Amino acid sequence: MLAPVAIQQAEQLADNFKRLLRGEAPIDFKYFNKGSMAIVGRNRAVVDLPGNKHFSGFLGWLTWLFVHLMTLVGFRNKVVTFIDWAFSYASSDRALRLIIRPYKRSDFKDDKGKVTAEQNAQTPQYNPSVPAPNAQVVG
Repeated sequence: MLAPVAIQQAEQLADNFKRLLRGEAPIDFKYFNKGSMAIVGRNRAVVDLPGNKHFSGFLGWLTWLFVHLMTLVGFRNKVVTFIDWAFSYASSDRALRLIIRPYKRSDFKDDKGKVTAEQNAQTPQYNPSVPAPNAQVVG
């Protein structure tokens, strides 16, 4: 919700820098509320526009999709995003959006204080080979 304010402030700041270089007085910042939107669920969204205009449901969802597609830069990005959204909608696919890597706990030991063979087999250790100190390159 802060991006619209930040964008308008940045544009005003750039204009004020130009005005100062020309020897003119800067103009005070005035925020223009363009409204807000949020997706609530599948086929459901809420839209609040200036002038006390509100709507929701499927029409709000379509409005959210349209506005967000139009704010993307470049035709290719818009098409690729639309196709990705259409595929996700048709397949009801919800991506996990997590990055999961193997993790080896250093405190996982058997009753004798040694790391178990099962734990060593599950997670390979990172062991880069280090060249010998005085190795000669043949070639």
